Amino acid sequence: MKIILSDEAKKAIGMLRKNGFCAYAVGGCVRDLILGTYPKDWDITTDACPDMIKAVFSGYKTLDTGIRHGTVTVFINGVSIEITTYRQEDEYILHRSPESVRFVKTIEDDLERRDFTINALCFDGERIVDLFGGTEDIKNGVIRAVGKPDERFCEDALRIMRALRFCSCLGFEMEKETEKSIFKNRWLLRYISRERIRDELFKILTGKFSERVLIKYKDIIAVAVPEIRQMFGVLQNTPHHMYDVYTHTVKSISNIDKNPLLRLTMLFHDIGKPSVMRIDRYGIAHFKTHPNESVKIASRAFSSLRLSNEDAKYALCLIEEHDNRVEKSEKAMRLLLKKHGYDKEFFKDYMKVRFADTLAQSEYMREEKLAALYDLKERGEEFLNSERAVDRADLEINGNDLLSLGFAGKEIGKMLDEMTVKISECKLKNKREELIRFAKTKK
Repeated sequence: MKIILSDEAKKAIGMLRKNGFCAYAVGGCVRDLILGTYPKDWDITTDACPDMIKAVFSGYKTLDTGIRHGTVTVFINGVSIEITTYRQEDEYILHRSPESVRFVKTIEDDLERRDFTINALCFDGERIVDLFGGTEDIKNGVIRAVGKPDERFCEDALRIMRALRFCSCLGFEMEKETEKSIFKNRWLLRYISRERIRDELFKILTGKFSERVLIKYKDIIAVAVPEIRQMFGVLQNTPHHMYDVYTHTVKSISNIDKNPLLRLTMLFHDIGKPSVMRIDRYGIAHFKTHPNESVKIASRAFSSLRLSNEDAKYALCLIEEHDNRVEKSEKAMRLLLKKHGYDKEFFKDYMKVRFADTLAQSEYMREEKLAALYDLKERGEEFLNSERAVDRADLEINGNDLLSLGFAGKEIGKMLDEMTVKISECKLKNKREELIRFAKTKK
């Protein structure tokens, strides 16, 4: 196995060694190198204390990133390298953060505090230090806690979500005792900040093997995102579906781009179904108004997960429209596009959501549904690329122009809206002179 450090990491290790210290690349960057992928971040561990690290790199820009915990960020050729003193943690507070850290003298003491064997690897440019079988676990595709799993997860409960993330992104399987421990300790996730839950959830959702993880570990994810539990085991007794609500949801996630916001949209798109489900006298299930209910539930969940207002609004609009089966009329299509400001990206994502949802349903009328979607997609894109797709902001006339023509108050907004409709219907061109003439006829 031949793995090669970046020039910047080599330089950092070389400078520390030249000054009499031990130094290794450590953790995820070593794991990624063994897997054959280029690391996003470089971490180095050393027996030099923070003040000594700063002295060694006095000629470089440094940041006291986590100086209290022994971490200094050094910039070499514009690349940030996090350099941390060998350390061990004391008692953890609320299953997340250590009350304090102790600097230690040996790499062995430092490695035994790390979360998983695949992250407890060191490399100095020539040899790998592997005390817990991490190299073999990478080879076999195994996630295994360092030491006793219960201790690792009780120290820092976020490691439970990280374990699922590695399974989702790498396709690894959980070692038996580690898996048993994450189910046992899943309730500790309640101690983790919602922002950290959100970030790990996004990584789980966008992993190549997310479908398997979302099914196998749904009871763990439901502690982090309790809203999803109501979908478990809810059968959809209708010819249009062959899975229960949650399984359909997971299948739809796999059918859409690995975009965190789109995948979050699919996670919540049908979450309102259990609340509105009605069974008719023939035993057929109906879910009328479920998009509205899904929006209500998702809105509360997005607020809890500290989603930005912009992202939350965008995802909620997609959820609201996901079951909007637009008629094959240009008028119906124009109304949908106008509602969302003739936003080309929104229309593209709306179509992705519709396709992902349809492909996760039964084969009943699937060809007809897909044909209708392809037709809508083609018609919508043609319209959006035409001169007829204009919003208020695109008009070559504005409110001040209408004020000068004698319009006032709500009249101005109504007139601007009427102009956009007329333009979309090819009854008016978006030319300033023509718009002014049209406005004058309305006074």
